Amino acid sequence: VFEKLWCEVLREEGSPASSVIEAACGSANDYRFFDSFGLARLIHYTGFDLCEKNIANARAQFPKAHFEVRNAFETGYTEKSFDYCIAHDLLEHLSPTGLEIAVAELCRITRRALSIGFFQMHEGGEHIVRRVDNYHINTLSLPRVRELFARQGATVQAVHINTILQRQFGCGTFYNDSAYNSRC
Repeated sequence: VFEKLWCEVLREEGSPASSVIEAACGSANDYRFFDSFGLARLIHYTGFDLCEKNIANARAQFPKAHFEVRNAFETGYTEKSFDYCIAHDLLEHLSPTGLEIAVAELCRITRRALSIGFFQMHEGGEHIVRRVDNYHINTLSLPRVRELFARQGATVQAVHINTILQRQFGCGTFYNDSAYNSRC
């Protein structure tokens, strides 16, 4: 349903106007929706991921899009290189120190706004840090995330996904109840 609506809305839109960087793009996880919804032709997209195999998969699926192997801790891009940055399901997988470094780096390379998707967030006062081998599956604290972005000069507008689905579309609670999206 949403794909059809977006395609109709974007059908008459003109040439690309904004640059978008996607951190931890995986194997074109979000770009495939940009492409199928008609948004890809309207943006200057760059996706990066730490995993070379993910980038190889993304390039094979979408050879006209731009994908690179880079690290969210130190991307190598110049300051304010991109209008917008998106990252989904990345920050919960970082150590507390890594979280601070990645947020600072994503804010550094972004001019206008960031859209960050969180699959594990709560409104309590502290992060719940769970290290699994060399990986993390953390539940992040919304107040602490707000503070972290504020130190970078950004304000966080957070939306609890199930709440917005219920209010805007009358959908039942079927999505991950710990999922949030935020605009910084």
